[in-house]
Amino acid sequence: MLGLEDLQKYIKDLKLLYIENTIEFRRKVTNEVDGFFKSIYVAKDIEDALRLFKKHHSKIVIIDVDLPSFNWLEIAQEMISIQPQTKIIIISKDDEQKYLYDAIDIGITKFLKKPIEIPDFMKAVESTVDKVKRDYDERLFHSCLQNNHNYNKSLVLLLQDNKPLLANGRFLSFFDVDSIEMFNNKHKNFGSLFLEHDGFLYDKGNINWLDEISINKEKIYNVILKNKKDNERHFLLKYHVSEENNSYAIVSFNDVSNLNIAKLFNVKDSQNEETNEESTIANLLQLIYKNNITVHLYNYYKGLTIINDATIETIKDKTITLKTDFVQQKAIRHEGKTLISSEVLPATISCDNIVRNSFENQSVKVSNIHFSRTSPALRKTIRLLPEDKHTVSLFIHNQSVYRGRMTIQDISVSSVKLNFNTTPLDIKIGKDVVIDMILKSDGRSIIINCKARVFKKIQDSIVFSFHLDINTQNNLLEYITNRQIDIIKEFKVLGK
Repeated sequence: MLGLEDLQKYIKDLKLLYIENTIEFRRKVTNEVDGFFKSIYVAKDIEDALRLFKKHHSKIVIIDVDLPSFNWLEIAQEMISIQPQTKIIIISKDDEQKYLYDAIDIGITKFLKKPIEIPDFMKAVESTVDKVKRDYDERLFHSCLQNNHNYNKSLVLLLQDNKPLLANGRFLSFFDVDSIEMFNNKHKNFGSLFLEHDGFLYDKGNINWLDEISINKEKIYNVILKNKKDNERHFLLKYHVSEENNSYAIVSFNDVSNLNIAKLFNVKDSQNEETNEESTIANLLQLIYKNNITVHLYNYYKGLTIINDATIETIKDKTITLKTDFVQQKAIRHEGKTLISSEVLPATISCDNIVRNSFENQSVKVSNIHFSRTSPALRKTIRLLPEDKHTVSLFIHNQSVYRGRMTIQDISVSSVKLNFNTTPLDIKIGKDVVIDMILKSDGRSIIINCKARVFKKIQDSIVFSFHLDINTQNNLLEYITNRQIDIIKEFKVLGK
């Protein structure tokens, strides 16, 4: 039974039709329920009742069956045939037994015998509203299950205003409860059941799981829950707001424990774990494909990040065909490879070979697939390729200048990557140097002279980190902003 607060919240959206010819009692009842329902319609005969019902489709109908020349059974049957969800309360001076069989046959909800006390009347109305609400909830829940075949093997929970309302059998069995009421009583805080794990969803301080998924609707989350046998299971959580009523949402939990990938999200475990990368990626991509999960494709054009959604169309013979945006296809054509990212994946997947890039079908077929060591989603700053006319000098060993040929591969407000014709052998990670750069922007030169430190060495390139004074940093930021605009303009006309 709904609580008083929930009942009042729901009843205000309902319409009531009351069929009664006794003016005094009609006025007494309507005054009592006035303000609770969205609308109250009163009919004094069968013609008036049917007209009002067909026009307003009231979910609750109250019928005084003692009206003269009034076939209540006929009108009740007609109303239910028009709207099967209709709940009907009948009122009579005769005993309930007289109408019992007919009432059972057509599905009468309540019987009230005259004389009726208002408290008894209101109790019957509240009980009927509760039935209307439950019917609506169940219809919405089963409609969601039927419309999405992927829910067939999932734990599924229906929320209303973020409160657990209904659940399927798999959900109840997993938590060893017989009903959602039992679950709510047993687990006052559902989020406390989500186990902490790197990269997974669980309650974090003041941010609980419902706050997180409500903000990021349609996002896929990894979660770990313990079943009734105290075994940990890995699930993919989906949150979908009902299109019919946005106060309702479906939460589904798809068990992916058999893929044995949870440990790959844990940084320490994944470093020590020996896995068959090819098999793991194949299983992950099949999971994404079967659940129709949208992924993100990343590419770079002179440091500019190009990102668009994509869906997997086919997986066959170690190749994947993805459907994506025309802009992304342009970037893929230029770079000759692409990266796949998703919340489902423990790491970004690199696709180093483009088998086919069909602009006509908006599809890309890729191969040579493996986990990437880096993730574009973790980039904290914009790193761009400067214009061709830049110059750079490197000072090492007490200001002695490096004489080899070098160019800037990319630059950000906190680092620069230099590409060397011949990599200096005496530059080690952590070594302090001085870098002098001249960048061109809108016909003017931007000079940057700063101390830097060797951060990373990658084949013929070295990444240097630096901290600039505020004026120089602002100048560099302005340069990067203008350079980004120029690259975007250049990319737009690429291939025309």
